[in-house]
Amino acid sequence: MRRSLAVAFDKGAAPLEIHRGLESFADVTYFVTDSPEARRARPVLETLGPTVDIRSAADAVVAHRSFPFDGVVTYSERLVRLTAEITASLGLRGHSVHAARLLTDKPAQRRRLADAGVSTLRFLRIDAVEQWRDAVAVVGLPAVVKPAVGEGSRNTFLIEDEEQGAALVRHLLDGAADSAEPVLIVEEYLVGTEHHPFADYVSVETAVSDGRIDNFMVSGKFPLMPPFRELGAFWPTHLPDAERKAVEDLVTAALTALGAGTGIVHSEVKMTADGPQIIEINGRLGGDMNDLGLRSGVGDLVALGGRLALGEPAQLGVLEEGKVFFQYSTPAPAESSRLIAVEGAAQVRKMPGVQRYHLFFRPGDELGRGVHWRPMDMVCGVADGHQDMIRMVEAVRATLTFVIEQEGSERAMSAAAMTGWTY
Repeated sequence: MRRSLAVAFDKGAAPLEIHRGLESFADVTYFVTDSPEARRARPVLETLGPTVDIRSAADAVVAHRSFPFDGVVTYSERLVRLTAEITASLGLRGHSVHAARLLTDKPAQRRRLADAGVSTLRFLRIDAVEQWRDAVAVVGLPAVVKPAVGEGSRNTFLIEDEEQGAALVRHLLDGAADSAEPVLIVEEYLVGTEHHPFADYVSVETAVSDGRIDNFMVSGKFPLMPPFRELGAFWPTHLPDAERKAVEDLVTAALTALGAGTGIVHSEVKMTADGPQIIEINGRLGGDMNDLGLRSGVGDLVALGGRLALGEPAQLGVLEEGKVFFQYSTPAPAESSRLIAVEGAAQVRKMPGVQRYHLFFRPGDELGRGVHWRPMDMVCGVADGHQDMIRMVEAVRATLTFVIEQEGSERAMSAAAMTGWTY
């Protein structure tokens, strides 16, 4: 019997990606918020299924009378809490409201992990500039400053100087600033172990069904650009089996402590001299992880999220032995700039092992500014092992050139030069 799903939609998975993942087994109603991203997507969503404006769980309960649904799923960090409130109101599968708060509120998450003995990381929640000195006393320097609630590395900074930190906190907590944040968390900076040419952290995708935990994907990362800007991921991870198992055991302990109920969870874990340490845990599918699932043949992770919400068993394939599937992106400059031209895209698309190359900006587009995740492009490929992957990425980085305009002058930079480091 065909069943019905509601998707709480906001920034996250794209409308067509969601539709393709769910259409084979469920009729979908889309719940749309009033965010700019949701408003832009609404015309597309309306062509895919019933589309309902919601601002609260009560709105969803009313919608349930006209469009009955058997489960609710979200692929957006912003709607994890609202989705939990909807499922709790209707007695459907999902995370509890309390667990959803722990999955989205970083200070509350840190506190719960510390109480459960899962994390010893020093941290302090602050909402006033005057608390910065207290944070330094508790956490020490260097420290990481980031929003208590947020996604995409928005306003995430590494602070090594106390006065520099005070100025940054004053700016972020200033309600008049464009980048204002109401609450921040100041955390101890985790020093990673050496994993060159890979990053010193990994991410884990977990399917949770009524509290049962299955860590089905541990993906490696490319080195970050300062301060914490991601460049891409690959699956499977480069970690030896023993280290990978230690990561999975840590995530299982963390999700148990947080009371995760039903859904896909994305965790980031730092590899340190004292063993793996939780960076943070998010109550939704990791960004672009579905691409790795699809291209590897393991399965559609959007569909997995929908099936979990309906109480159906996870259906995943097996990763092909010896193959590494990867994504690599060139970051936009942190400063305000405009894209003039891209050279080498056609050559990249013809490279052996490259399955897709996509540009997110067109010549003439403003690239914005800031230290959040803002890729200009993405190359998706498959390699015969991790070293072959590095060779391919280096070839891509040497082939692509971006012509950027900043402050009235143009300059051409290779993709390798845009990151400021080499393998």
